[in-house]
Amino acid sequence: MMISKGTGNVRPEGSLDVFRHLKSLGYEACDYQGTALEPGTGLFALPDGEFERFMRREADMARTAGIRIGQTHGPWPYDDRIQAQREPKFEATVKSLFAASILGAPYVVIHPVMPVWWHDSPHHEADKEENIAFVRRLVPYAKEYNVKIAVENMPHGGVPCGHVQELVECVDAVNSEFVVACLDTGHCTCIGDDAGEMARLLGGRLACVHVHDNDGKRDVHYLPYFGVANWDSFLSALREIHYQGTMNLETNVPDHLPGARQREAEEWLSRLARSLADMASA
Repeated sequence: MMISKGTGNVRPEGSLDVFRHLKSLGYEACDYQGTALEPGTGLFALPDGEFERFMRREADMARTAGIRIGQTHGPWPYDDRIQAQREPKFEATVKSLFAASILGAPYVVIHPVMPVWWHDSPHHEADKEENIAFVRRLVPYAKEYNVKIAVENMPHGGVPCGHVQELVECVDAVNSEFVVACLDTGHCTCIGDDAGEMARLLGGRLACVHVHDNDGKRDVHYLPYFGVANWDSFLSALREIHYQGTMNLETNVPDHLPGARQREAEEWLSRLARSLADMASA
């Protein structure tokens, strides 16, 4: 199993230094976060031709660094309460699928539609249907670009796909080989769900993961084992379901450690990722 980590914000000159840094730490793959942007901003604001040229340069840089782009992240943040943001979000998600096809990434991770934002909805069933319709509308583009849509569970039980059972329902309702699941361990932990049990529930639908920890209340992206998540359960579940994706970390050490301690901490985190991957595939 390959180990992976997020690239962070993309700079105008491109991500070669980031790719090389991750590779030097031992990561074999990365989660490209250059498209994890608010619709209409950053790379999404570029004209189509310039956007494509930038992504082709990024793909060349990843190849030069010798790192695979195992997944990308679709647009975020956005506010589904604002009707005017709905179509730009859809267009940015389609653009993310196009970018992933250039980058060679098999998956674009997307958040579900949340019509009442981070609140319990008085019309939750209708919200779930709206999310399914949004994902279903993306499928023709996923097929065109040969990139799968990985819908992610959320850290709030009152929104669509907050609980993983609803993520299962979403993937099954769309019923396409181009729609799979991304399991976020921290999001499970925020709402009291055991990430291992949720991985078992997803089974073969699970294609990628976002791995981090927290205090059981806040989505604070602690390092694994620094919070309350049950890592034995999660890792054994990945073995049981024969998970084929990367061990992708969505966390980091502090970026202001003194001198050589910064590099040492980053190397330690990479070794932890390797240990997690090995235990998940033993």
